[in-house]
Amino acid sequence: MTENQLVWLDQRIQLLKKRKEKIYTQIALAYLKETEKIFGKAFSLELILEMLDHLWTFSSEIQKDEWKRTKDKEGGKI
Repeated sequence: MTENQLVWLDQRIQLLKKRKEKIYTQIALAYLKETEKIFGKAFSLELILEMLDHLWTFSSEIQKDEWKRTKDKEGGKI
């Protein structure tokens, strides 16, 4: 491979990572909107944190390890 090809590949990888992050954000917003619809006025950030805490507490070690690996691979972003 030539240097130009490597540069092109690096640029493409960066572009795909940005697209992936944008898609994750869109999915998160869609979940947020759906959650607001379900819970109505009871919806709050505290509720989300409580749900996440509950999810973490009752998840298997295998699932927790998977989340940790994903977080580490993505540089702290899930």
